[in-house]
This record gives sequence, structure tokens and C-alpha cells, in this order.
Amino acid sequence: MNDSSDVLFLMAAMVLFSILVTNSNRIFVRNTAMMVNSEVEFNAISVGQSIIDEARTKAFDEVTAGGGSRIGDPDVIHPNNVPGAFTPSNSLGPESGEVYPNFNDFDDYNNLNITRTTGYGDFEISARVFYVNPSNITVNVGARTTMKRLEVVVSNENLPNDVTLSYVKSYY
Repeated sequence: MNDSSDVLFLMAAMVLFSILVTNSNRIFVRNTAMMVNSEVEFNAISVGQSIIDEARTKAFDEVTAGGGSRIGDPDVIHPNNVPGAFTPSNSLGPESGEVYPNFNDFDDYNNLNITRTTGYGDFEISARVFYVNPSNITVNVGARTTMKRLEVVVSNENLPNDVTLSYVKSYY
């Protein structure tokens, strides 16, 4: 078979092989991109969770943090003063002179905006604190309650969507 059919079979085999190699390469690139996206997202979750872990260790409110409590005993508020003695919702955030990371209570994280740098670039972190309805913790209320929710949003140039994490802290 020394005619042109050998050349045609060879050309067909080369076309099929090139299609196979192109598809294999496309799959390899897609899998690598997905792996990198997963690693960036994992880092974003870790960075956001670190803020939540810091806030979890803090006192529920300034009046329970000690040192200058308006109530008297810095660790115990009389039940008649709960939740009325807590920080008003329009005053949530760090008190005068408090600067991150030296916060002493949970709501000091309200309006926090910081940047953390990792091997995957800069992660922009913003946090908000809300009083929430104790019977439905997804509902933000404008009045003092015995529960606060911290919402942390992490963004990075390599993330298609921001990562949002939340944590609810109860006074009781």
C-alpha cells in the first residue's frame, strides 16, 4: 500500500491525535484552575474564620468587659438591666481609644476593615455586628437584644465571589 491512502490514514490519525491532546490539555488547565480557586477560597475562609475566632473570645458587651462598667460589677449585670444596659445599636463599634487588634468586646468588630496578606495575595476583610432577633437570628433588629451577629466578608482579586461568614454570640 504505497499509494495516497497511506498518507490519508496518517493525516487522519494525526488529526485525531491532535484533538485528543487538545482536549486533554483543556481538561488539565481547567482542573488546575479549579484547584487554585479552591485554595484561594480555602484561604479566604481561614482568614475570615480567624476574625470570628478572635471576636468569640471577647466579652459580649462593653458593660460586661470590666474596667469602668456602668453597672457596678464588671462581670455580672443585674437581670433587670438586660438588655437595656448594652451598647445601643447605633453605637456598636470600638470605644474611644480602642484600635484593632486590642478590642475588649464583641461589638468592637463593627465596621472593621483590614487587609491580610498571604501567599495568594491581599485579602480585604470587612466586618459588621448587628443585634439580632433571638427567635430568628437571621433578622437584624435596631434595638438591643441578648444576641449579636458578626458578619465577616472576605474578598480577593482571585475570587469570583466574596466569602461571607457569620457567627452569633449570645449574652446567656
